[in-house]
Amino acid sequence: MGIPGSVIAAILAAGFTMHGIVPGPMVMRDNPDFMLGLFGSLLIASPLMLAFGLVGYFLKKFEFPFVTFVIGFIIGPQLKLAVRQSLVILKGGSIAEHPVAIRFIVLTVLVVGRIAFGARARLRGAT
Repeated sequence: MGIPGSVIAAILAAGFTMHGIVPGPMVMRDNPDFMLGLFGSLLIASPLMLAFGLVGYFLKKFEFPFVTFVIGFIIGPQLKLAVRQSLVILKGGSIAEHPVAIRFIVLTVLVVGRIAFGARARLRGAT
């Protein structure tokens, strides 16, 4: 075993050592399942990183706000839990049958429609 050439290599060697894997030239012979799993995960991660990179490129190109996605990732699981709890409370009934839910659905449609038509009118006015 030698001196790691970078901080990342030192962290990787420390992680291997913590899991009982001795880093060095015999790591492939001593732990073939682990190393094949590691290489397999890297093969899977590469296309995923490429896909996320392309999504990020197009989001930046079309000027989507980043904060919106962060808020969505934070609030998404909480919203999912709240919907599941409300379905349990309704005992299988539809949320759309509840009067308060109907008001919120109508309000949401009106707000989204107003935003969409306002943006469309601004685009027509700009040309």
